Amino acid sequence: MGTRRLTIYLLRNVSQPDDAIAPDKSPQSQTLDASSGVEGKFYFSSRRADPPPWVSFVEPILSSPLQSVKTSSASGLLIIKANDRHFALTFGYGRGFIDPSKIEHQFGLRVALNRIDPRHIRSLDTKTFEDMVVTKNTQSSKSSELPTFGVDVSRDMLRAVTGEPRDKTLAKRLSGSDALVLNVEILPADLPKGTAEGLIDTLPVRI
Repeated sequence: MGTRRLTIYLLRNVSQPDDAIAPDKSPQSQTLDASSGVEGKFYFSSRRADPPPWVSFVEPILSSPLQSVKTSSASGLLIIKANDRHFALTFGYGRGFIDPSKIEHQFGLRVALNRIDPRHIRSLDTKTFEDMVVTKNTQSSKSSELPTFGVDVSRDMLRAVTGEPRDKTLAKRLSGSDALVLNVEILPADLPKGTAEGLIDTLPVRI
């Protein structure tokens, strides 16, 4: 089982998966296998393969058309229920299916701040309010403590953080903003609570 990069949102004011879908979106959907033990729904869409935009730019100076150069995209959104809350896992452009008003803001940031070892921070995104708003991303070449990043707690607002968690069984690295992004070895059936390795069951969702 290889490492999977997961992007997880906590949803609010959602009683069933369809409530989370933006009104102007109409993705295809499929129910989950009842035997999987996972409660929720999967949404998806795909686009046909077309030439990328840069093809029309370079073709005028080529000796022949780039007929075989095409690209396509696919989007997936898995909404599951765990701990009496709904979570959304996005794949590709699946984030675009979600109604923005249904996203619990700073969920990922709060989880990350609870889980990351303060001695092993890798990057911080901050927003500073002075005469103008200044957004800054600061990265370190190796895991460091907070003072390394020069954050002024009196005027800097933290927007995102990346680092290594204290519990290495949770993930090798995680990032948090509105979404929680982590690299983890896990099977889909182990995402919600009810399993020994349940990932979402370990997250502090009562925020």
